Amino acid sequence: MNDLLEQGITALQNGDKIKARRLFSRAIQAHPQSEQVWLWLSGAVDSEEERLMCLNKVLALNPGNGAARQGVSAIRQKQASRPTEAVAAFPWIPRPTAERPRPAQPTFYTLDHSCTLDQLPPEQRQALEGFTQLVAQELVSRRSRKEIIERLIKRGFPRTAVKQFVNGLAPASFSRDRMLRRRRYGKMMITGLFLTLFGVGGTVVTYIVAQKLGSSYLYIYYGAIFIGLVNFVIGFIGWSVNQF
Repeated sequence: MNDLLEQGITALQNGDKIKARRLFSRAIQAHPQSEQVWLWLSGAVDSEEERLMCLNKVLALNPGNGAARQGVSAIRQKQASRPTEAVAAFPWIPRPTAERPRPAQPTFYTLDHSCTLDQLPPEQRQALEGFTQLVAQELVSRRSRKEIIERLIKRGFPRTAVKQFVNGLAPASFSRDRMLRRRRYGKMMITGLFLTLFGVGGTVVTYIVAQKLGSSYLYIYYGAIFIGLVNFVIGFIGWSVNQF
């Protein structure tokens, strides 16, 4: 039992209540009449009801146990205006460490919106440049530049620096957009050319076959020729416009 008790105390002091409860429970199964184990178990449980049950078990085994009596009294007399009394009554319970306050995030009204991109602190500039790929994609997809700027400002970046950042990405994004459109119109032009050649070629073949067979039947591929010419003309115009 002593080994389980010592291991449980070590786990509890290290803040591992789950492991401590498991070890104390095993010790109680072996020695259910040990007031020391019940007392330590009261420091490993989570709820006040469980803690009170453990302390009452200690008092049932030894009514003169001062720590258990003090703990039961503190639980029953606990008040919202005096929350530290119950903690002070259980010196074997690890005290929670206070959380370190987080630094306040800059808001729209506390930012210096005249700050340029070069004047940004290194950490903030690096964070802003982390949006490079996302902003470039939104510019290519014809997202409003004003909308992109406002969204970045709401994330805590100064207006002047954001404008410089977005405007600096715009030319490269437009060049990429123009390249994609040129490629798309080029494919349309090539498709139209093949359809036109297919229609003309099919018409010529049927004409030659009809001449050899002495037939007057001639099949003209109107659909392929028409669709091919339309695609070729639209593709050529779009490809030419996006060349410059």
